[in-house]
Amino acid sequence: MSAEPSLFGAYGWSNTELAEALGVSAQRVGAMIKDGVLPPPVNGVHDPKKAVLAYVQLLKKKDLRQGRDKQLTRKLELDNELKQVRLKRLTGELMAREAVTKAWFTAGRQIRDTLENLPDRLAGPLAAESDQTAVFNLLRGEIHHVLETLGKAPDVKGPKMLAAV
Repeated sequence: MSAEPSLFGAYGWSNTELAEALGVSAQRVGAMIKDGVLPPPVNGVHDPKKAVLAYVQLLKKKDLRQGRDKQLTRKLELDNELKQVRLKRLTGELMAREAVTKAWFTAGRQIRDTLENLPDRLAGPLAAESDQTAVFNLLRGEIHHVLETLGKAPDVKGPKMLAAV
């Protein structure tokens, strides 16, 4: 320690002592003095209170900048993700859940209605038939028609469905 009195205690600190206290190199202390971050030494010694306070303020500013940088980075990431979602919607790669749900509900209802109408459509023709082959062909044709309806995926990209996107 130097023999100069300071506001913090009986003695001031040299660049090397200040560097040790701050956990940086003496060269870094010199650079911070040159940049105006730390107050310059008076007669070769630093007032520990002023120097440490200035360094703490630097660290707070640095933390604040890093926090803002992280927030800005996250905002840019979210903006990019949103743009990717919009692009996928425009290209049809991504659909609104409501549109897909509505399309599948409509398809399910059509299938249900078709199956429920089978007895109404077939009762008369089947009652009039005495030939087993004709009954078989009639049933087979109707079931094939229902299965073809089942095999068609709902048109989730149709104009009505895209309006929901």
